[in-house]
Amino acid sequence: MGQKRGGDEILNECVVFLHGLGRSGFSLRKMEKFFAAAGYSTLNITYPSTGHRIETLVEAFVGPHLQAPAMAGFAKIHFVTHSLGGIIVRFFLQRRRIENLGRVVMLAPPNQGSKLADVLSGWGLFNLACGPALKEFTTGAASAVRKLKPVDFELGVITGDVSLNPLFSYLIGESSDGKVSLNEARAEGMKDFLVVGRSHTFIMRAPEVMEAAKKFIETGKF
Repeated sequence: MGQKRGGDEILNECVVFLHGLGRSGFSLRKMEKFFAAAGYSTLNITYPSTGHRIETLVEAFVGPHLQAPAMAGFAKIHFVTHSLGGIIVRFFLQRRRIENLGRVVMLAPPNQGSKLADVLSGWGLFNLACGPALKEFTTGAASAVRKLKPVDFELGVITGDVSLNPLFSYLIGESSDGKVSLNEARAEGMKDFLVVGRSHTFIMRAPEVMEAAKKFIETGKF
């Protein structure tokens, strides 16, 4: 299962990629190619993020890929996620164990819920476009995200502080990437945290973000 990573070294490790709300695996394709070039096996999962609640997305669409027999053959399984993809991983790992789990890098995750989701979930058009998962990462105590336990795996979070949407920035009311604030990206139990000058939409395509993600996967720090 391993692939070469420079010279004759065989790296028997897989990086799983999970995209954000309303996106597809294509949004992480550049990141996937970057890790593949470094010798990692890759699994870039596309799931119907706007069609179901988070629990259904985990159990019916993402979980079966992660529990496939072939995954047990890797020495380590790592994750690189964007936005909602990070919440999907937390939900999965709170319910299932991955014995060969490596490290996890989350890009712009709403780990504390999202103030923007608080507002947009009350707007009919956004509810229709974003689907039932949108209401599950609001900031209220009843939010599905806020009910998650602290992470108990090696987690590094990268988030941005550049917004491309002045209205969303105003609604968030603090430093953010235009969708998720810096504080909302943090997770209790995370090992490292990095802020970059990038926006929510395109953070995964930034060269310095790809390098930082790879460094964390390899060393456990940015």
